[in-house]
Amino acid sequence: MDSSPSRALLLAFGHPVVDQYLACKVRAAQIASIARLTPLTILANIVNVVVVTPVLALVLPLPYVLGWVIAVLSLMALTAIKWFLAKRSPVELASRRALSAALRHATVLSALWAVVPIVAFASGNLNGIWIASCITTGMICGGGFALATVPQAAFRWVAILYVATVVALVIDQGVMMWPLLFLLTSYAFVVIGSTTAAGWLFASHFLAEAELEKHSELIALLLNEFEETSSDWIWEANSAGNFRNVSDRFLHASGRSRSELHAMRMVDLAYSLDEDEARDAVAKLEEAIGLQKSFREMIIGLTVNGEERWWSLAARPIYDDHGSFAGYRGWPPISRNLDAPMRLHLIWQTMIH
Repeated sequence: MDSSPSRALLLAFGHPVVDQYLACKVRAAQIASIARLTPLTILANIVNVVVVTPVLALVLPLPYVLGWVIAVLSLMALTAIKWFLAKRSPVELASRRALSAALRHATVLSALWAVVPIVAFASGNLNGIWIASCITTGMICGGGFALATVPQAAFRWVAILYVATVVALVIDQGVMMWPLLFLLTSYAFVVIGSTTAAGWLFASHFLAEAELEKHSELIALLLNEFEETSSDWIWEANSAGNFRNVSDRFLHASGRSRSELHAMRMVDLAYSLDEDEARDAVAKLEEAIGLQKSFREMIIGLTVNGEERWWSLAARPIYDDHGSFAGYRGWPPISRNLDAPMRLHLIWQTMIH
């Protein structure tokens, strides 16, 4: 799975760049992240309605003002009901329709609040303009960050309020129009950039998690395959180093009978090849056994039916119920031929558990 930055960004914006299950999981998490802030969002909207209503009442007929108030509060009531139901039954997978619903909600609410700066600046009331400016700036920033996990909703929110404020500034065309427009634009870009980064990080987390899960499944599969294919290679040695509980496959590979092999120590098997390199390996093996420590890639030389062989052994110490050293257990899972100067080595790789 490609976890590139562009892939994470496309996923954050709802594009189908991953399998359906992961896409549904990400959408559900995006919506849940917004829902966690729902109580604060509702409270902020209600407070703003209380503050803004007197401003609108100065320049608009009362029925229009009441209609606007009812529209905002009704939307908040609907939001509260959905939040309560979602809290009782959390959704782990969400369709594209659910994300579209969140986008529509942000569009409608931002459109309702876009009325405020236009009406306030059109009225020319300084107090109304000041209040509308503060509320609109706060709504752009607060709403943008609250919707950060759904960047397309955050963009829609910021764009609608930004355009409404620009229209309001054009209507007023005061001496401070251009400085205010510059500040408004810079704030909008900061919010857009921040929400883009937040959405990318949010989606990247899920991509990384999916990648880790994929690797974990692969490792588990390989380990299961290893256990299935290597169980018949298991061998053990007692505390004196004598072989015991040797598997049939290991016995056949050694070229010896079970009684012969059980009468031998690991070092005796290693002594069966009379070469300098094999003698060096025997010394290392004897040292490891004497210290009762684990070893791996312990290459020993031996003869099998008169032919030279080289084994790569690994084992870990085992202990009895009293904690006393009881010997070794080793697992040689695969065999392969390796080229070496003047000879053909047969190496059995092993794993320590």
